[in-house]
Amino acid sequence: MSEPIQGGAPKYSEAFALYKAESTFSYEAAQAAMCGRKRGKKLQTVLAKKRGYDSCRNSCTCGPRPYEVKAVAVLFLAEVISPTASKLVEATEKWGNTREKNHTSRNLLYNTELPAFDFLATRPDLAQQFARHMKNSSRSPGNNPEHVVNGFDWSSLGHGTVVDVGGSDGHITIALARTFPHLRFVVQDLESTISNGSELLQGISQDVATRITFQGYNFFDPQTVIGANVYLFRWIFHDWCDHDAVKILKSQVSAMSANPASTLLIVDIVLPEPSTVDLLEERLLRVRDLTMMQSFNSHERELVDWQRLLQETNESDQSHWRLKLKGIHKPAGSLLSILEVVLEK
Repeated sequence: MSEPIQGGAPKYSEAFALYKAESTFSYEAAQAAMCGRKRGKKLQTVLAKKRGYDSCRNSCTCGPRPYEVKAVAVLFLAEVISPTASKLVEATEKWGNTREKNHTSRNLLYNTELPAFDFLATRPDLAQQFARHMKNSSRSPGNNPEHVVNGFDWSSLGHGTVVDVGGSDGHITIALARTFPHLRFVVQDLESTISNGSELLQGISQDVATRITFQGYNFFDPQTVIGANVYLFRWIFHDWCDHDAVKILKSQVSAMSANPASTLLIVDIVLPEPSTVDLLEERLLRVRDLTMMQSFNSHERELVDWQRLLQETNESDQSHWRLKLKGIHKPAGSLLSILEVVLEK
């Protein structure tokens, strides 16, 4: 193991060099580099900390989350997000005001012509890192699943069915299923993404697990679960440009029309007007907006952008059904808003 570093908190380079040799302790090393800031703190002391070290109170990626997830998340920010951001000016000079999925800062960083998700499919190491980073982010206070659990009247659905579209490993669904025992759930995502879902169900009680089904599904294709009570899209649309977002919305209309009471529930960021929220929240939201542009050529959306998406979907859909924004609210403490979208003739 590396020799202890004397003096102040270890530097980035020292922490990440140590990560290569001591990967099982990488979170403490990275956290000390990014958040320690205490004079005289030695890296050896940091490494001696037990798993689950959560003493940092700065704006880093901390909280009551699994140790390995934290380690990968911090490293993802340093090794992927920051280098991608550094390519933004070059990407703008090269491609200008483009929305092409493969004309991004990330394309320059990795020297690839593939869009982000297609590229991740060729790099299992980065795909795993990305998945763990997203899992970590979803458990931060502003993105906590409890905001979804408490932010909608799920009890009103009776013995209904909820489809968690793009639900990954089903962690949001599991939180809902534990709270609402009368509901049944279908978690949809690509086959490669839901492969760990069954393993996750083995670790929870049978009365919850038996009400959850995993299903391979591409949300650009017509929805295969017909007439569900709720089609839940949590943190999905911000990865996609407006053109693709309209395709995703259109793919749900036919299935919803089988049950006119169906609700399409979008849980995503609604950007506020400038200077209408506290500085810390606004800074975080604007950074996320930039991150979406750098990685996907997409963006976080203001309310008018969401309304325009629904309008464009309705104009391009040949059926007599129209999507209508019924309501929108933002649970206390949440960075994500909940948009209730229903069908009308």
